[in-house]
Amino acid sequence: MTQHEVRSVIPVQLLGTKQKLQEINPQSPVDRGSNVSTEHFKVPKQLSSSGNPTESSHNAPTVNNTSQVNEEPEFIPWRSGDPFRYPIPKDGDPWETCYKPIKEYDDVMCTAWKDEVQNLLIFAGLFSAVVTAFVVDSYKMLTDPIDDSTRLLTHIAAELASINGRNTTTTILPTQEKFLPSAVAVRLNTFWFLSLTLSLATVLVGILALQWIREYEQYETTSEYKKRLAIRQMRYEGMVKWQVPNILRGLPVLLLSALILFFLGMLDLLRSLDSIVTAYNLYLYSALT
Repeated sequence: MTQHEVRSVIPVQLLGTKQKLQEINPQSPVDRGSNVSTEHFKVPKQLSSSGNPTESSHNAPTVNNTSQVNEEPEFIPWRSGDPFRYPIPKDGDPWETCYKPIKEYDDVMCTAWKDEVQNLLIFAGLFSAVVTAFVVDSYKMLTDPIDDSTRLLTHIAAELASINGRNTTTTILPTQEKFLPSAVAVRLNTFWFLSLTLSLATVLVGILALQWIREYEQYETTSEYKKRLAIRQMRYEGMVKWQVPNILRGLPVLLLSALILFFLGMLDLLRSLDSIVTAYNLYLYSALT
């Protein structure tokens, strides 16, 4: 190509470049009628092997790699013998790394259990003492007030008086009949004896639970962390199998049941004595609960 032909090609490329700049940025200086001639724009061009100018590299089509980036890698399952995807760190003992969070979890769990059980034991002991004081007097309502020894002594006194011929008045007791306690006495002792039984059962199970927890925590007798984890897991599975967590959750239910039965017995006793006092106490119980 001659020099004259090359000069004729350059204005055509400059016009095409101007149109592209207008499409991209309409407010460019080219649209505002600047005095800059298009001949002063330097358009990069490349010459082919034949000497003809070719298009610049920015006009080359680009490859859209968006679909390739969004594609997830294919999942390949791990098989025995394959190299580890997450290799075990060589610094320190990996069993110790696994042991520390498990030990912290057990410490928090066992500490919460022991605190709760100890508080329940203190309350159950005091409550059992209170209920026992009421039961000591209430159980007498189930027995005959005139026992056999009293009847025998009265009969002997009457016989001696008749033998001596004394004209004395003796108290004649009614004939012995089968004693039947009143309905109030039966209900009252039923409530209070059940309350005392549940309270003592709470103490019994609570003491056993503390022993279970103490034995569960004693897995630090060996210095190897692998054996500690094995012993801990064996005891944890045994504790879950024997429903120890559910038993510990049931202790407050037992104690609350004993407390409710004691209140019912007290209201029944007050109702048999005075209905007004019963009404006031019932109103107070309902307001508190």
